Amino acid sequence: MSKYSKMVESNQKASREKIDYAIRTIKEMLEKEEQLLVCDLVRKTGLSRAFFYKNPVVSKFLNEARQQQEGKVFHQKKKVILDLVDGGSSDVKKVGQYRLESFLKSQGVGKLDYVLISHGDSDHMNGVEELIERQDIGVKIGTLVLPVIEVWDEALEELAGKARNHGIRVVVIEPGQSIREGEMAISCIQPGNMEIKSEDAESRQENDVFGTGKPRLESGNVASMVLAVRYGKFDMLLTGDVEGEGEMQLTKQLEESYPDCTWEVLKVAHHGSKTRRMKKCSD
Repeated sequence: MSKYSKMVESNQKASREKIDYAIRTIKEMLEKEEQLLVCDLVRKTGLSRAFFYKNPVVSKFLNEARQQQEGKVFHQKKKVILDLVDGGSSDVKKVGQYRLESFLKSQGVGKLDYVLISHGDSDHMNGVEELIERQDIGVKIGTLVLPVIEVWDEALEELAGKARNHGIRVVVIEPGQSIREGEMAISCIQPGNMEIKSEDAESRQENDVFGTGKPRLESGNVASMVLAVRYGKFDMLLTGDVEGEGEMQLTKQLEESYPDCTWEVLKVAHHGSKTRRMKKCSD
């Protein structure tokens, strides 16, 4: 047998073993009455998502197995809080319907408990706005979480109004407040602890926020919501598009409140723009 033939035979054997393993796992989930979700199959087998969709043998077997589960109601064994932080695009049309919603549904997610928006730029929230508009047929949203009202711009005000009109609860999160469930905590670091006033605050009537007597702070990137996510020993920092005074304030906050924290994941502001100065966090 030639070297090429041996290689082909080896590849075919490996392919058959993957198929057998995938089908065996599907059968086991059926027997245990576990919902057949591709994300769970990937986790159990280590095979790629594409394998379950593109391999004709596995895809056919999975579809037939799912038909057997039609009409069944699957109950979660423990409470799970599902959150989304930001969601938008500057170049993808209908990103909410065709990216966010389609992905969430592929993972078996029919409702998001909390959706957090860092600031009012469209590339961070226009997809969420679509999800809100599709509440009757798409992924449900329990609570929309926004930065403190003092930093709202027109875009955030409109988003809050639209959410309320669709029956979604709207709240603000302040520094020190958290969303907690089990070992998971999403804590707000800023804004709300800053004194970054709008440049033309003295001449603007809306400096008094909705008649509350509270001064309006500068909105936009500088006042992006910054979140610390902790799950057990895993820590992640989400910085929105924070810049300028907001970024300097964040550096100070981290030095004072998180001096010994090691961030396993840092979501760099402005999508990783080289103009951002988060060097201290990444060292």
